[in-house]
Amino acid sequence: MKSPEIKTLALSMGMLVFLSGCSVKKPDNISNNTAITNNTSNPNESGSQISSSNEQSPGSVKIKYNLSYIRKLASNQVAVWIEDSNGNYIRSIYASNYTASGGYKQRSEALTEWIKKSKWENASKSEIDTVSSATQSPGNITLIWDCKDTKGSAVKPGKYVYKIEGNIYWGSRVLYSGEIEVGNSENDSTAKANYINKDSKNNDTLIKNVSAEYTPKK
Repeated sequence: MKSPEIKTLALSMGMLVFLSGCSVKKPDNISNNTAITNNTSNPNESGSQISSSNEQSPGSVKIKYNLSYIRKLASNQVAVWIEDSNGNYIRSIYASNYTASGGYKQRSEALTEWIKKSKWENASKSEIDTVSSATQSPGNITLIWDCKDTKGSAVKPGKYVYKIEGNIYWGSRVLYSGEIEVGNSENDSTAKANYINKDSKNNDTLIKNVSAEYTPKK
């Protein structure tokens, strides 16, 4: 084989090896993952585990809602968290990866209430990795709170507030709040919506039918 042909063949093989090591990253806003780590077959049903604490939990809360997808920039950001009846922050259950991973520094108006309440700028890397996930697929979403706080300690019996904040378009947001009781008895509730900076020209429905169900541990 002549020398020019050998060089051409070597160059072609080198390019093939280089390209085989590259990957195409799927944009966050079209991902079909809802991954807060949990062994579940439903991509829109997930649990949240921040600590490996073996402390016994009193039960679990299923938080459910219906999610749409808004085909606009500066939208589709969601955060879900728990507070006690006095408004004290307990734990984040889910947050869109863009905002949770630092996007709030560029777009602080996206999930203002969650960022302020959780003091997310102080969140540890493990908490960010556990809570944040790619944009959820449109449809019925189910998230599970194991009735533990950010340190993995079981919460005391009593009333808790679950909140879901959605970024509709730029500074236009919706904030759902509902109350659920942790204790010895099953109970459920429906959350109410509060629209913030609602823009009549961009009043798309991002989140609806928010509810929660508490099941005590048997």
